[in-house]
Amino acid sequence: MTPILLVSLHQGHHNKTPKDAFSEVENSCSWIPAELTPEELVNHIKAGKAWTSCQFQGERCNENYQRSNLMALDIDGDLDLEDWWAHPMVQRHCAFTYTTPSHGSLEKQQSTGSPSAHRFRAVFIAEPIDDPELHRARTELLVQRLDLKVRDACGAKPLQIWFGNDAADLQYGDAEPFGWEFTEDARELLKRKEAEAAAAKVDVSPEDHRRDCARAAWALRTPGILRPSEDGEYEYWHSVFQAAAGAADEDVKLAFQLWHDRCHHSKTQQLSAGRWARSGRRSGPGKILKLVAEQHGKGWWRLMPEELRGGGGPTRKLPRSFYSSRPPEAPVLGEPDPMPRPAAPEPQEPRPRGRSLMGDRAPDAISTSELQKLKNDRSTQPGGSAGDRPTHLMLWRLYRLTVDQVHVTDRGERKVSAQEAEQLIDDYRSNLFEWNLYNREPWRIDAALLRFFSDDQGLPRLDQHAFPVVKLADIPETVTRPLIPGLLDQGRTYMIHAKAGAGKTTMALFIARAALGAPGYTQFMDFGAVSPNHYRHRRALIIASDGASDAARDIRNYARSHGMLTQEWAQQYVDVRFESISAGVGSWRMTLAGLKRLMDTIHAARDRGEPYDLLVIDSLKTILPPGVRVGEQVVSDYVDLLIRLCSAQGITLLIVHHSAKGADHAQGVAALSELTAGVFRLEVRDGQRFFIVEKSRLGPQREIPYSIEMGEVKTLHDEDQQDEARRLLLGFMQEHYEAHKAKANPGPYQGLKRDDLRRFLGRHGHPNAIKVRAGRNDLIEELRGEGLIDRMPKANRFAVLSAILDADPDRQSEANPSIWDDL
Repeated sequence: MTPILLVSLHQGHHNKTPKDAFSEVENSCSWIPAELTPEELVNHIKAGKAWTSCQFQGERCNENYQRSNLMALDIDGDLDLEDWWAHPMVQRHCAFTYTTPSHGSLEKQQSTGSPSAHRFRAVFIAEPIDDPELHRARTELLVQRLDLKVRDACGAKPLQIWFGNDAADLQYGDAEPFGWEFTEDARELLKRKEAEAAAAKVDVSPEDHRRDCARAAWALRTPGILRPSEDGEYEYWHSVFQAAAGAADEDVKLAFQLWHDRCHHSKTQQLSAGRWARSGRRSGPGKILKLVAEQHGKGWWRLMPEELRGGGGPTRKLPRSFYSSRPPEAPVLGEPDPMPRPAAPEPQEPRPRGRSLMGDRAPDAISTSELQKLKNDRSTQPGGSAGDRPTHLMLWRLYRLTVDQVHVTDRGERKVSAQEAEQLIDDYRSNLFEWNLYNREPWRIDAALLRFFSDDQGLPRLDQHAFPVVKLADIPETVTRPLIPGLLDQGRTYMIHAKAGAGKTTMALFIARAALGAPGYTQFMDFGAVSPNHYRHRRALIIASDGASDAARDIRNYARSHGMLTQEWAQQYVDVRFESISAGVGSWRMTLAGLKRLMDTIHAARDRGEPYDLLVIDSLKTILPPGVRVGEQVVSDYVDLLIRLCSAQGITLLIVHHSAKGADHAQGVAALSELTAGVFRLEVRDGQRFFIVEKSRLGPQREIPYSIEMGEVKTLHDEDQQDEARRLLLGFMQEHYEAHKAKANPGPYQGLKRDDLRRFLGRHGHPNAIKVRAGRNDLIEELRGEGLIDRMPKANRFAVLSAILDADPDRQSEANPSIWDDL
């Protein structure tokens, strides 16, 4: 299988760009992330073009680093190519080498004093990663394993530019990628380096540490010094929390609590003694001061009171203690630290080349079968090879705790209490934040948990890199059944939004009635009505959470005020989930555990033979997971998962949402609207109500003025739409169904017959009702003769008749004998 290399490409550089022209050439075009085969990368290099061994977007800096599965070394006269390829590890793992333009230059060899005139680049393949520091550590580990003395360590730079060479000589190796164990060894190396760096920072006196704590407490306590991030915890809440915990100072702790409350961060504050003690192992008060410096620039220290400056001054350097971590002898508040901070490393014997940091084995010396056995012996979880990674195992255990309240350990599984599960979840998240990837991008934790949940529910994984194509005519046709013709289709998602008090919940009830109601109630505004001949009982589930504990009372009052509580659909076919303080039931939340309970309820209803056709969520803002706000991208991830779950069950999803303040669009990211098949907005202007179709897969944008009278939604923009014929026909449909139910043994409802329509015409005084022949034109003429459809436009006339006759409104044949047969 040909490996795919994750690189970024530049088309401006050719061979090696001179220093004086580098900036101009660098800015002449953008770096483009790409996925190439080794052959394609070689062709790019032989064209003289530049590349990097990672993918990034924007400016070439570590902050824009995305991912990489390559390591590149610059062998600048350190040894000959023959000696390089004689190394067994190089033969096995090196993908290829290519020479630079200065290869073989004796003049450069003499000027640099290097032992060889050979100059070339070597490329290796490994597991994909997304941490620039791990990229650096992995390259350093490779140099250690090869026992190289590299004069130029630029290969360790994650975004190092590698220039091409149109005259390069290439040699190829076996290109066997380094496996997970090599990456884990590099991770251990990175931890050792971080521990050494932390140990180097703790040599400060207790007096310096106390002064740093006073400065950090001042920064947290004083408004405007350490400003909150725009998106709460996702920016640097955890960095500040770790630093405050690392200070081990009561004043800093109280100041952090004040800062947290003042800045309204979304992260739930659980500063238990145990968590406070476990946090901040690699941080301290100096981190808080560094964040202040990033916000206020070089002169930030002038904001401090004179007594905290330590002498200060525009030319005086700040004391080293400004960037210290917690001293190892500093006491821990509340309880002993179960994980003491790393002390300075003790001298150790040099580790033999090729020996793993994780044990005594040498991965490059074992056979393929032994390596496979080692992988099979490791604990694996769903997700393929990623299950071999320690963080994946932690995420899987976090997922089981979150969804099933089950704690998975090496010894087995056990059910835990809600309180214990909450504590364990907090512990797992804190441990994950010790990894640079999740500390920098916490949203990745939720993304991983959502993937686990999708797999559990049997949803197929979506390959975003695949690119299949088919002929336009070969696209399979998808047949959908309308719940409200022209407005709602089965299995699709719709959103209705408005400002407070515009009647969102009431309108959702009218839409639900039109989708579920018996004949006579299936009309909504001037959209189509479901034919009585296609009527069947449908069921809906309403999640009422807007208003917390008052949500159920409010929705009942709305339904009662419009006469819905006495109607069959509301009495038998609508289930409501709401908060009940007396029953100890809280508001439903769109968490993983909440989605699991929702799907269990949907599956149970299906197994009883009473499946739901419609799910109404009122409202989106009130069901978000704790600590998540509407504007965050994770909301789209949760909503997208809910849409996929409903679509798989053929359930139409109607989301009630709030409009943004001072704007007409819905609150939150624009991706929410893109996920839906229709977006409707309610608006009140000068006392007049409007139903606005902002987006619909079933028709154009529209603005419909309406009023609510006597339990009905009436449109006002065209008097013809309020024609008496429509009201009479819908009333007749309702009466016909009610008469059927009143029979002793009613049996299944079969809809209207031809004699029923004759009786309808005769009731309204038509003398020749018995002579109605098979044909739509005859019915139209008879109704017009009675003055029932005199003002009805032809298009609307056919829409009304189609609702009765179950015919295609676009096929306007005036004579169709099969119409009456269908009845």
